[in-house]
Amino acid sequence: RNVSLRSVDFTKLCTASGGPLPDDDVAILMKGLQPIPQLQRLRISECQVLTQCAAAIAPILTHALQELRIVNAIHTPNERIIDLSHFIVPFTCTTTLHTIEFYNCGLDDVSMIYLSKGLQHNRTIRRICLAFNQQITRPPVAFGDTVQHLDLFACDDRHLHHILPKYQDQLQCNTTMQQILLESKWYRKYPMLQYYLGLNRAGRRLMTCSDALGLWAHVLGRSSHQPDALFYFLTQMPQLVRNGSSRIE
Repeated sequence: RNVSLRSVDFTKLCTASGGPLPDDDVAILMKGLQPIPQLQRLRISECQVLTQCAAAIAPILTHALQELRIVNAIHTPNERIIDLSHFIVPFTCTTTLHTIEFYNCGLDDVSMIYLSKGLQHNRTIRRICLAFNQQITRPPVAFGDTVQHLDLFACDDRHLHHILPKYQDQLQCNTTMQQILLESKWYRKYPMLQYYLGLNRAGRRLMTCSDALGLWAHVLGRSSHQPDALFYFLTQMPQLVRNGSSRIE
């Protein structure tokens, strides 16, 4: 056992005949990683990741893992890929995990229920990728206070017209989320979504920091090409401008 191992990438694990390695065999490999306390990055690509494998991955999430990426997982139409019910407790307990990627993994709305439960009390995850899971019609309604990037590109968008207004409402107070990846038509339909995300990228979170006044010159300078953000910051924090002068404190 190499206890100093930091990163593992399992791509196209296959049998001697070239077929995909069964889920239970992939699970055995995952169990072999559980005693490695310093593992930080785990990527599984083009493999079967079903119930047994998910159960074996779950304990790894509670150690030092920072990135979990499962990409192009192999499944049949009758299989729900990756049983995320096993991840609820690890997502709640982890103190290190900051990136989760489930790209083209056949996730569905039941998966999203489990994901939402796991994220409810999570304080570390910053990036979530759910792209190309075309069975997801209802992505997580709430994304918490730590998530900065949410990728929903090429998911089933039939219910987004119900969910995106809720995202807009959250973003009125949420100063952390910086990017929600969607097809461009949704930004045209919900322009305030892009507006608040732009404010957050420009540094709106500093408005909640009482000792950040010295950083505002940099923030406003960086926002000079974003008139909406510049106007918002100066109207919300008039103390940034001297009386009778346009100089920044």
